[in-house]
Amino acid sequence: MSSIFSIQLTPENFGTLAICAIRYCQGRQTYMPATVRGICRHHLRELSDNDLGVMINDCEFQKDMNLYGHETIDKPGWIEWEKLLWEEKKRRSEAEKRQEKKQEQPVPEKKDKIKDFAAELAAMDE
Repeated sequence: MSSIFSIQLTPENFGTLAICAIRYCQGRQTYMPATVRGICRHHLRELSDNDLGVMINDCEFQKDMNLYGHETIDKPGWIEWEKLLWEEKKRRSEAEKRQEKKQEQPVPEKKDKIKDFAAELAAMDE
């Protein structure tokens, strides 16, 4: 007898599980690191900024302690993973700056819009 069920995770719980899974995989020379990184990569935007920061710190620790696993098999995947984390952090930072800049721009008042429209109409008549 089989059953189908679903598990619902809060973003905080998912981030915690992802961090734990990545940490479990550090230094392992099996299929698991690529599998876990692939799952996390697919859900990268669901991780919090803090989760990203923790994972980046873990990558730096991994680098310092030489916990990459096999030099030519495992290491390239971990280096790519750290690069991906930094790119996501940069993407978020740039999006936040754009949003802040957008909020700083003054909203033109209705009178200004009417004046601009009237000027455009007058220019069309010339």
